[in-house]
Amino acid sequence: EGIMFIPSHMVEETVVLAEKSHIRDLFGFQRLREAKYSATEIDGMWTDAMNADFISWFKSSPETKEYQYLDFEADIERMKKGDPSFFFKRERCGLAYNP
Repeated sequence: EGIMFIPSHMVEETVVLAEKSHIRDLFGFQRLREAKYSATEIDGMWTDAMNADFISWFKSSPETKEYQYLDFEADIERMKKGDPSFFFKRERCGLAYNP
């Protein structure tokens, strides 16, 4: 139980991060059920082939129809340049616990 306050200037970014994480989870769970990727692959840094598979799935899956406004290309490009994935940087939205 508890309450979490999100500063108003961070609401949009927090919502977008949550939506993108939700979509990646849907993809990951589906690919795990299909035994296409292992949990280690899904939870780690994705290869170019996995990113291409994800984008193809995202653009064609009925599950993602309402989320088509999301843009994953910039996140993928950042990963290719060595920047840790947008999805693993919880501190980006003030969600990291730093004692």
